[in-house]
Amino acid sequence: MPVLVLDLDNTTFDYNAALAGHVLRTERRVVPAQVPHYSFANSGWFADTDHFLRTHREAVRAGLFAHMAPYPDAIETLHGLREAGWYIKVATHRLIGGIDEHLVRASTLAGLDRVGMPYDEVHFVADKHTVPGDIWADDKPRVLTDLDALGLPRLAYRHAYNAHVPGPGVGSWRELGRYLRTFALEVSAAPA
Repeated sequence: MPVLVLDLDNTTFDYNAALAGHVLRTERRVVPAQVPHYSFANSGWFADTDHFLRTHREAVRAGLFAHMAPYPDAIETLHGLREAGWYIKVATHRLIGGIDEHLVRASTLAGLDRVGMPYDEVHFVADKHTVPGDIWADDKPRVLTDLDALGLPRLAYRHAYNAHVPGPGVGSWRELGRYLRTFALEVSAAPA
């Protein structure tokens, strides 16, 4: 059974759109559509990291994690992978910015269940490589380069801010599903 270690924000769920919606509702301003840097402050969304973290905390308290929309085809693809025998481990770094841990965990699980996302385990962890798996899917440049440095198979969910990171990547969940089905065939055909 292949094991996928899967990130949530900007890999499975559209965090940027959800946060932009929160900023529009609460601050009455429109943020740039593109995020060219992993830092929202460097991308022109916020004056600095403190402003981002304050807004992030407010958004989480207002239900961001419980109501965030998944990317198109994400949930259907995950159901297909599950049916094909994949074990799905969520690995998310949502415990940032001094937010109540119980709120983050409860709202994350509520959000996964609300959209019917299949999963076997949920890990709240900064160092994703510490969650055992066969392949990792993530968007964060540092996570991708850490996995590369450790020689671990990974797949980048592509955005402008991680386009500079070499290695395999996809821009949609249909592509992600195709890549993982091929990966599973290659792993199963490899000599033990």
